Amino acid sequence: MDCNLNILILINIRQNMVNGDITDVKTPKSRRDLPINDLLLTATKRITAPLTDSDDFLFTYDNGSPLDTRKIGKDIWHPTLKKANLKTRRPYETRHTAAVLHLAAHENPLYVSQMLDHSNTRLLFDVYAPYVFNATRHDGSAFSDMMESNGVFDRR
Repeated sequence: MDCNLNILILINIRQNMVNGDITDVKTPKSRRDLPINDLLLTATKRITAPLTDSDDFLFTYDNGSPLDTRKIGKDIWHPTLKKANLKTRRPYETRHTAAVLHLAAHENPLYVSQMLDHSNTRLLFDVYAPYVFNATRHDGSAFSDMMESNGVFDRR
């Protein structure tokens, strides 16, 4: 018997770091569950394998302390953009790139809208309609397939 279960895996957002302190998110809307695709799940499992405590941070400096996003932006993000002759932009804006790539891979716009944490699909269609071709899937597999077939990610 062949069984294909499309199980949605979620990242649960419950806390954040503000000025070096871990706090609960400020608003009910900030408390959310974001769907992830199988490539991100595979990478997350590989990264978390050596972690010994459920409270360990996923992205850290060598000493185990959590990354300071302002420092990353100042010391890595913006210099990298400059070196690549790219226009300055906030790391947050890469969500637009992610949305376009998912839609170009024919992902379901509802899935993409949920991934971006939009309250409805209107914004997605208003901004990204030119990139929607034939979206029929809702599990991230088309994006994973596209990234793998273009050599961006290797499951090994």
